[in-house]
Amino acid sequence: MNKLFMLEAAMRTRFVKTFERYPFWTAIVIAIVLLTGAVGASARDYSLQVDASEVNRVDLDVNAGDIRLVGVSDDHVSIRVKEIDVSENCEVSLEHKGSTVELTAHIERHLLREHCELDVEIRLPASVPVNLALGAGDVDLEDLGSALRASVGAGSVEGRIRGEQVILATGAGDIEIAGLVSTVRARTGAGNIELQFDKAPQGTIHANSGVGDVEVILPPSSKINARTSTGLGSISQEFDSSAAATTVIEATTGIGDVRVEQG
Repeated sequence: MNKLFMLEAAMRTRFVKTFERYPFWTAIVIAIVLLTGAVGASARDYSLQVDASEVNRVDLDVNAGDIRLVGVSDDHVSIRVKEIDVSENCEVSLEHKGSTVELTAHIERHLLREHCELDVEIRLPASVPVNLALGAGDVDLEDLGSALRASVGAGSVEGRIRGEQVILATGAGDIEIAGLVSTVRARTGAGNIELQFDKAPQGTIHANSGVGDVEVILPPSSKINARTSTGLGSISQEFDSSAAATTVIEATTGIGDVRVEQG
């Protein structure tokens, strides 16, 4: 123990003398070491392609990053994952389990300066539904034909989707969707909602924002039953509302404007 103590003291003394003699370069070396530790593990890429007939669902559970979902006409599910900013405790897994394709990315131990950010692109046919959970980041939809359930902690959901059973939620961020042909549930705690329909769906459209504007756009020939409200803001509507209509719009916001328009 005495030898170890003496060695530690000698190293400490040597470091102090070096710092006194070369303060600038010593500081540079320390900064490089700290920066290297903060960056963590080197970035890796992952990819997976599976025949769509072998997949009943795609499940995504990602800590942070951007996710792009692309609808395709071929018979394969293709996934590309790129690590953007990850630390050693970021655990990434991409697997085909039974009839499910799973992508998970989480920090095992939440420590200061830990990161787990990915860039994800998934190309899939309309026959494969998607369940998506994203902590922080944006979701981009490109002519997606699949059923989609997406939950985002902080970030936006935007693009075109023509699938059925569309459920979108974000804690803070905008929801801006075009190309809709079926009912949708869209909710944001703080942000704007814009839903544009290519045809009026049979059923109820739910659009709710805590703080933000809500806009629903339908073809001019649509027959609707509008149930709109705002705690603080204005309401405008370009359709006559009828209780007998089979397209029901429930559009509400706590603070903001509500608009039901022709498009």
